[in-house]
Amino acid sequence: MTVQFQEALIKYLFQHKEARAYKDYLDEGLFDIPMDKAVYSAWAEYVTQRNSIPTKAAFIEFVDRDVKRSKQGIKPEKYNELLNAIAKAYTLAELDIDFTQDLIIEYAIRKGMRNVFTSQADKIKRATVDDLKAIGQEVYRVLRTGADNAADIKARGGFMLRDWDKNTTDDVMAKGHPTFLKSINRMMNTKGFHPPQNILLLGGPKAFKTGVLLKLGVEYCRSGLNVFVADLENGLASIKLRIKQTWLECEMHEVAQLKPELKQVLSTVQRYGGEIVPHYFPAGASTLGDVEAELDRLAEEEGWVPNVIIYCMLQLFSSTNKKLFKETEIIQDVYKHAKRINNKYNCFSITEGKLNKSSLGKWAPKGEDIGKDFDQAYNTDVTFVLARTEDEVKAKTARLLPLFNREGVQYTGDAFSTCAIRIDEATHTIEEMDAEAYLELHAEMQAAKGANGKKRKYVAPDTLKDD
Repeated sequence: MTVQFQEALIKYLFQHKEARAYKDYLDEGLFDIPMDKAVYSAWAEYVTQRNSIPTKAAFIEFVDRDVKRSKQGIKPEKYNELLNAIAKAYTLAELDIDFTQDLIIEYAIRKGMRNVFTSQADKIKRATVDDLKAIGQEVYRVLRTGADNAADIKARGGFMLRDWDKNTTDDVMAKGHPTFLKSINRMMNTKGFHPPQNILLLGGPKAFKTGVLLKLGVEYCRSGLNVFVADLENGLASIKLRIKQTWLECEMHEVAQLKPELKQVLSTVQRYGGEIVPHYFPAGASTLGDVEAELDRLAEEEGWVPNVIIYCMLQLFSSTNKKLFKETEIIQDVYKHAKRINNKYNCFSITEGKLNKSSLGKWAPKGEDIGKDFDQAYNTDVTFVLARTEDEVKAKTARLLPLFNREGVQYTGDAFSTCAIRIDEATHTIEEMDAEAYLELHAEMQAAKGANGKKRKYVAPDTLKDD
């Protein structure tokens, strides 16, 4: 680091309030000039005590008192030299803030890694697996230096009145990502999903929930977005095969025969810049900390970050908080952790959940029909229900209904709050239907068989697994 940049760094520390966050990242050994070392040490001591960047008058008073308390004292010429160095630190200068912060973080990482390896080198030979994991966690903490500060700065909303013309973070409408289903987009104020939303899709067993999520992911990729699929149920080979099925809209056994067609599809989609990255996490043994670690690896090694995360399914993760034992508390903590990941990567997530058995076959399931934990819906921004009566299962149709929607339409029973779809599970195909015509046809069918009495509810066999 050049002497000129060291001077610029001193000015940054004294003139920018956010610099206090970097107090623990630096040390006086970074500076070559002895007086800069002294000025930095006094600055660090002031910030440690006051948790704020000093004004010029306050800092001079702070240094003067420290000098008077010193038993060794200081010669007048050195004291004047110190005051001149302080005056220079407050001299206005043009600074590249981002570059300065990057270099501070780089220095802190180098210093941190050096300290870790210096202190742990002798222990590695006799270290247990737990010891090595602890060292790995320390290395990971060092490598994340600066990430939390960037997140804190990003989270600041600013002054709504004073800086109204500079505020761009409320421009959510421009950031909504439309789905391939026009009816769903119509129900959302943003005409699609946007960061940092977490979307929940509820349905019964074998209702094709995973199929709907994968279709959403494939179509988002087709539109140029990066999609991360965190699978806990299907297995990596199975989920990759189902993604290929969704691309080709074919039966599973046909995928191997359609490699030329798959290559053509993927080469076309690749031009738009999107990508799908599936990853398997063992259910019960994995936490969202494992997901973060993999996303950090992708960002660091591949330069790849997600726009969309699909969880199959989110509530199968364990909590990173090992003090939680109640299943409902664990589920709620996991959902909150997912939202933090969305904020961290500026993405949105979609997951699936179960309905109670008593709700199966209902025309319009309600909040009390949510399985496991009703509060999981409170920790999501939008909750849709994949509703399918017995007749709809036979007809290969279904409806997506907005059960809870913080930024859009609630279900009212009309066509505007209904997304009617046709599902071919064998070929992983989903097509949108005209909701108004679909509901009119349903009403006619119900009227035609009204004389036969109320139709029994469809209840799936207990042996069926969720899909």
